[in-house]
Amino acid sequence: MLHLTPQRPWTASAGVACVAAIVAAPAGYGAATSWAQAPTPPLTVSVERSFGPGWLQAIVALPGGGYAVAGRRGLPAKGDPKADLKASVIRLDEKGDTVWETIIEGKRLDLVGGLSLTPTGQLLLIGFAGNGADWAMTLDPSGKIQSEKSFGRSLAIFRRTVMLPNGGWASIGDDFDTGPPPKPTLFRFDASGVFLGKQVLPSPAGDDAPTPLVTPVGSSGLAVAWDAPAGAKARPRVVRFDTATWKSAWDITIDLDPELDPSVSTMVPLPGGGLAISGLIGAHGVPWWAVVVGADGRTQWLSRTGRFDFALPFASAGLADGGVVIGGCAITKEAKHSMPWLAILDAKGNLTSERVVPMRDGGAVLALAALPTGEFAATGISGNGCALIEAGVNGANTWVRVMRLGEIDRPR
Repeated sequence: MLHLTPQRPWTASAGVACVAAIVAAPAGYGAATSWAQAPTPPLTVSVERSFGPGWLQAIVALPGGGYAVAGRRGLPAKGDPKADLKASVIRLDEKGDTVWETIIEGKRLDLVGGLSLTPTGQLLLIGFAGNGADWAMTLDPSGKIQSEKSFGRSLAIFRRTVMLPNGGWASIGDDFDTGPPPKPTLFRFDASGVFLGKQVLPSPAGDDAPTPLVTPVGSSGLAVAWDAPAGAKARPRVVRFDTATWKSAWDITIDLDPELDPSVSTMVPLPGGGLAISGLIGAHGVPWWAVVVGADGRTQWLSRTGRFDFALPFASAGLADGGVVIGGCAITKEAKHSMPWLAILDAKGNLTSERVVPMRDGGAVLALAALPTGEFAATGISGNGCALIEAGVNGANTWVRVMRLGEIDRPR
């Protein structure tokens, strides 16, 4: 579950499954270049599907073609708080048509994230139990549930769980074992879900730091990125652990001026063991930043950029040409609603394209997956935008698109 401090544009607490946020453009932002007038490559859409009310907040491209998306479809019954405890996984073919849908009752997904591929090609779905524990479920290519594991410890609240490259598991959470205040802790499990041990994480600014982002990286690594607490005058920090020894392979801070009030919102692994990380700048100036860190812990490039009034990254993916695509929502002077937002940086960190995807009622990109063709698959919501509040999510429609910034070469 993505967890940022209350001063930031979105927040999430341990006891809820949705990210709660109401976003307003930070004071002091100057007028942005008009997206309607600025030259930008055409946005080519090759697949477009709408799924009605709900939210699909995770997407993966499948090795054999097509896509899998996860989230929730439909609206929960009014007055029944348990009615939304329903996870949906949908497999789509290359044209975007539904091949199958598996609905899992009594399971809640964290907003933004929760679907990936295992090393054996199964779909891995991870959610939040609502009581401080996580669960993980694997599905085969036909949508049948193959296994389910629950992760929890006494006197602990889990925030995120990921599968490790060796098949084991790691959870990030708060450990109350030594009494309050809780300490940010890494909990380790074997492939069967048996608890192996725990260690306190090197929080960048005390035990009140927001919940870290976490992702497997390379063949034997786990990366953890911390968002500096608002007002702490700290920089985002990234640690890579070796999952064989659980010692840190490197520990770096992102070279951003603490006066910019930077926050972390996305982190994805790249081929070769690197990481792409992006986030928000809360102070005056450009609205967002992105960095690529190599497998050796060295920064390959760092970009502070953006030309809109406000842009909030929700998702990112590494592109086939070495670039990075980032998606989320943006607030512009021209649009009444916050709009789905896309930005592409090349392999050297140069911003080659930034634009919104106009939708009548606004919206946001919630997840991205890169394709070998240079296209990228995205899923998101319309009718909500940057404000990912429970009522807003319930009133939003969900969609899947396969897009490319620039013309697509097609056989004649």
